[in-house]
Amino acid sequence: MDKNEYNLKLEEIDRYISQGMFSEAAKVADTIDWRRVRNVRTLCMISEVYEADGRYEDSKALLLRAYRRSPVGRGILYRLVEVTIALKQFDEAIEYYSEYVQAAPHDNNKYILKYKIYKGRGSSVEEQIAILKEYLEQEYTEKWVYELAKLYQQSGKIQECLATCDDLVLWFHSGKYVIKALELKRRYAALTPKQQEIYDHRFDEPEEDEYIGESLLGSEKQIVKTNTDIADTIVADTEKAIAEAVGEAVGEAAAQGVPAGMTDVSGIGAAAGAVGAAAGAAAAAETAGEAVSETAEAAAETAGEAVSAAAETVSETAETAAETAEEVVSAAAETVGETAEVAAEAAGEAAGAAAETVSETAEAAAEAAETAAEAAGEAGAAAEAAGEAGEASGALTYDADSI
Repeated sequence: MDKNEYNLKLEEIDRYISQGMFSEAAKVADTIDWRRVRNVRTLCMISEVYEADGRYEDSKALLLRAYRRSPVGRGILYRLVEVTIALKQFDEAIEYYSEYVQAAPHDNNKYILKYKIYKGRGSSVEEQIAILKEYLEQEYTEKWVYELAKLYQQSGKIQECLATCDDLVLWFHSGKYVIKALELKRRYAALTPKQQEIYDHRFDEPEEDEYIGESLLGSEKQIVKTNTDIADTIVADTEKAIAEAVGEAVGEAAAQGVPAGMTDVSGIGAAAGAVGAAAGAAAAAETAGEAVSETAEAAAETAGEAVSAAAETVSETAETAAETAEEVVSAAAETVGETAEVAAEAAGEAAGAAAETVSETAEAAAEAAETAAEAAGEAGAAAEAAGEAGEASGALTYDADSI
């Protein structure tokens, strides 16, 4: 398969994926020899196609090939854990999970992988609840909050289930998991008026800005929670400072014999102003910190995309170079093959000529031998005639002597 045909097949696979036709995409993928593909992103994409089609072994094979080419890819390790869990190969899943944790020790997704392993192995519901609670303390996402509510239901902890459903609705207000949480709660208790209103409008078209990623939602809740804690701390410190200033002013007035109603509270106002200014400065510092954090996050994301693009370019360049080298080697092998064929033909012709010469020589030798044999026969006849002549001559001599 040449490169043009390969690219056409990839485009066909992309069309099937966009239509959700994963079985058809997998059939096209079967016509490609993936052992010759070096692009890690392409290998991962086809592994997802096979996984969506329920072909977990094929998906795992491509993921392993991709992992050999990119051993630092934690995304590949994450997928390997999921696929081996689907294949019920839990020993391998634990090995890949350990590698994932080593590669990304601060990634909260390690809790999700651990939960999936425990759930796949059939661990107790209490163990599964503990893992999800640990995850939600780090990152609050609607999918896993609803999963926790279901686990509480399975374990018979209905009050915890209802409280978790209420918390989910309070934080996210809309979305499929909010509706699922409301439906779960309706089995055991009545909805509040606000919850009933959300449930009654569950078929309404959601607004575009309601589609927010789980990780972003979790980050937003963490930011809101942090800001609330900071605000509460500022208010508490302000109240404390004002109370201390009031106490000091009243104490000084009492010491000087000034009636309580005539106490000068200008110092209190100054103290309150100072505290307010400090609170404003703290809020400004917090805002600046958030801006720096967002800028750093954006810079890190941009750098990550640049590195990914560079890696992909290098991979494609290497793939092109490898294909060119393969074509050169193939052409050289073909040339060598043709040369060897010509040499073999020449050798065959020479051997044939030699064999023919040897045959002719042998035939001539046989004819010469036959001629020699005939000559020898004639010589023998002559010798016999000579012998007979000698005998006749001897007889004549005898007769002459007798006479």
